[in-house]
Amino acid sequence: SLTPIRYGKNKPVKKGQFVIALGNPYAIARDGSPSASWGIISNFHRYPVPIFKHFLNQEIAKEETLHHFGTLLQVDTHLDLGTSGGALLDLEGNLIGVTTALAALEGYEKSVGYAIPIDQSTLRIIDSLAAGLEAEYGFLGIEPGTLDRGQVRSTFPGAVGLDAPFYVEASRVKQHSPAQLAGMLPHDLILSVNGQKLTHDLDLMREVGKAGAGNEIKVQILRGKKPRELTLNVKLGKWPVADDEGIVQTRYRHPLWRGLRVDYPTARRKYTFSPFSYPPAVVVTHVAPDSPAQEAGLKEGAFISQINGQAVQTPDSFYQEAQKVNNSPVTLLYLDGQKLILPPASNKKQ
Repeated sequence: SLTPIRYGKNKPVKKGQFVIALGNPYAIARDGSPSASWGIISNFHRYPVPIFKHFLNQEIAKEETLHHFGTLLQVDTHLDLGTSGGALLDLEGNLIGVTTALAALEGYEKSVGYAIPIDQSTLRIIDSLAAGLEAEYGFLGIEPGTLDRGQVRSTFPGAVGLDAPFYVEASRVKQHSPAQLAGMLPHDLILSVNGQKLTHDLDLMREVGKAGAGNEIKVQILRGKKPRELTLNVKLGKWPVADDEGIVQTRYRHPLWRGLRVDYPTARRKYTFSPFSYPPAVVVTHVAPDSPAQEAGLKEGAFISQINGQAVQTPDSFYQEAQKVNNSPVTLLYLDGQKLILPPASNKKQ
């Protein structure tokens, strides 16, 4: 029988610690024995390519992953092509990363190796995929910007300890977004997320994305001409998926209700009518044929802001309200103010 590998999730990795990389470069391990090499962890939050691309570009968004925002471990163990998917172990044999030759493929720092860290955020994604669910990433609802040290000191005179070369600013805060609901204002300086300091807007996108949709994060900010530090508790929305073909799932988090399925308003980029808006609603992502929803005229892509007079902005809040309804007609309010009466379920398909 095979003994499953142990995760090193309870021990945070440290810069300079020794690691062992196992792999099968060029498929040479025909005897079943993987090749092993050793080294140290050189750094954290590395990027697979040295180019910062804008996430609003549709074609780029289809290709980018969370790792393009700087999740990778950098190790001084050379990883040849063909070593992707190998185990990166600590000296106790715990799995702390999965090696990738992505950087070598893209011609970036070929003398070093990279690994996807096996941490709490990675395990959250693995658990979702193992359950057959879509892996979801967090969304804050702001337009971030990067300020240098001089700009920060002139904007926040009197603030102490601002010695980093760059900082992240909330240039714009979307109305009704998770950030605004938590109290964030335009031009707040975002110092950290869950204790992780930020020096670039990509750092912010990484930490928010890792946290996952529907989860709460602690955001430390600096505000005002007379600077004061505040900690905001933000319950995150969902990062927009640019291309449905990239979604891997075999089932959904919520069953069909009267023939419809909803998700966060930003769940799919194709439904979002403006990159700088955050609809206070849920979006309809599926309408089943021959269902009460289809008979009522409900369409995919419609934004529903209320169910029987109760505001809904997340899938959980929508389905909670739906569970309160007996087998009777339901009034849905569209974001544009129009109403739709949804008939009760019958013996038709749901």
